Amino acid sequence: MKIKLIYITAILAIGVSSYHLFANNTLNKKTMKFLAILEMNDGVSMSDFGPYVKPEADQAWELYKENKLLELFFVKGQNTPILKITASSEKEAWEALNTLPMISNKLFNVTLLQLQPYKELQHHLKANGKERPGWWPVEDF
Repeated sequence: MKIKLIYITAILAIGVSSYHLFANNTLNKKTMKFLAILEMNDGVSMSDFGPYVKPEADQAWELYKENKLLELFFVKGQNTPILKITASSEKEAWEALNTLPMISNKLFNVTLLQLQPYKELQHHLKANGKERPGWWPVEDF
């Protein structure tokens, strides 16, 4: 009986985990990663940001929960936010970014860069007799 209970618990845990992965669209469609570099537009002052701080944080949290905003950084010594976004297309990345109040209200100029794997690494590794490092996704080799 104890073994059956452990087995059922494990199956339920796998099912719940799978549901969350599919519900968050992380496995059921191809995703791309983007870096969004935000630079303050000319004529914008720090006081212009005041009304948008809370709505921006709230929306960033929503994008994070939707697995669209992966990471948020600032360039050291500057007021330059860098956002790491995941989306199925550049259009979808722009749509997500435009839900952020500071972007939609033109406080920032946004440069969006699509990232891609450095596939040349596989040639360097194979040349040195290695198939792939343990941390590298199998499908990339």
